[in-house]
Amino acid sequence: MIKTFARLFRRETKPAVQRPTPPAYAWHSEHDGEIERDLKQRWVQMFRVAPSIRRAFLVKATRPGETTLQVLLVIASRGEPDAALAESIERMAAAELPAEPDLELLWLRPSECAPIERVCSAFYYAA
Repeated sequence: MIKTFARLFRRETKPAVQRPTPPAYAWHSEHDGEIERDLKQRWVQMFRVAPSIRRAFLVKATRPGETTLQVLLVIASRGEPDAALAESIERMAAAELPAEPDLELLWLRPSECAPIERVCSAFYYAA
């Protein structure tokens, strides 16, 4: 009985919180245009006040086995994804890019961005 009672109060170790593995993409090119450049400038202002964000890319990509290009805003960050920032980004994109395909946000660690940098330059670099 004492062993059963002790088990009730034993603390189990919790697993460390981890970022999920990002989905695989084939990176194609930068998504650019006049409207996109204006939007990027507005996003840069938002990223400057978020110290964990190191770089940002607006890039066209496809998932394995698919042919339809997707537009992704890839944010390289040392921290975890910021839900409030993501919501602001999505609102701005919806207002500025109504005819565009859905913008998808992807948060990566800075070390995971090398494949993107082969086809696209970052529009934001942390100073």
